[in-house]
Amino acid sequence: MSNVLQLCVCVSLALFITAGAVAVQRVFVPGKHFLLLSCDGQSDVVWRHGGTSLIKVNNTKQTLFLDGKLEIKSLETRDSGLYYCNNQLIAHVTVLTGYNVVVCEGGTLYLPCTIPKQRWACKHTEESKKEFISTRFKNGTVIKERPDPYSRFTHMSNQLQIFNIQKLDSGTYFCSGKDVAVVNVTSERNTEWCPPTETTKSGKNGHQKSGNVVLVAVLVVCVLAVVTLVLLLVIVFLKFSSRKKPTEGSVLETHTHDADAVTLHASDRMKSSNDEIHYASLGRHNWRSRGCHQQSRQQVIYSTLLLTPTHTTAHTP
Repeated sequence: MSNVLQLCVCVSLALFITAGAVAVQRVFVPGKHFLLLSCDGQSDVVWRHGGTSLIKVNNTKQTLFLDGKLEIKSLETRDSGLYYCNNQLIAHVTVLTGYNVVVCEGGTLYLPCTIPKQRWACKHTEESKKEFISTRFKNGTVIKERPDPYSRFTHMSNQLQIFNIQKLDSGTYFCSGKDVAVVNVTSERNTEWCPPTETTKSGKNGHQKSGNVVLVAVLVVCVLAVVTLVLLLVIVFLKFSSRKKPTEGSVLETHTHDADAVTLHASDRMKSSNDEIHYASLGRHNWRSRGCHQQSRQQVIYSTLLLTPTHTTAHTP
């Protein structure tokens, strides 16, 4: 029971802490590339870039698909910023410029490559050798050339996508022998390259409402589980206690049965005795046998008479 309570408390605290937090996707994309943002599977959506509503997005630069996804082509520096879908913060986009780029640890990095047959590699330092990541053939087949247990590297038709980028991913990236960019991953926050993510009131409310609903649901499930466990323990306790504690009727019945057994034993002993009872008087030399009444249940009492011999005075001759 204590384990159930501890689990419920831990889950509730985790949900309470994350209920008010906004899960923002940090995206780093080179300039002149494209970006595709998804709105959690929603189709009826309204996108917003910062404070500007993107109502008419079907143009040469921005395209809204039927599944709610937003595509931004030929990215420019002014396309950086916060993107909302139905007043819910989706991504913090940073458009990269230049050959040497700095990205924040934990973000998502896009590296473009338009060669039909692509083979991505990374060289972490100038002295180290190239470490091949994956190869994509013209028919679309992708073969990974190094372990990727968390599937952080996704090789697409025209780009390499790195999720949850880490400091160990820093280095020079090559596409089929051509160097694409020098990537430096930093873990610092609130800097020029990793500014704090600002959120608006409308952007927070959607996450808080969904987080509160999940928190209430988990608490209700935990309370029901505890109540059910307590009821089961009470039922089991009552069941075992009723087995161990005998009732007064059963005790009385046991004593009555023992008494009847003693009475029957005594009666059997009387039946097995002799049919004839002798009366004797000790101290006298006469014995007389008397018949016993067959229908009588009288008991025989034996009496003893002790005679003290008379002491006589001794005569001297």
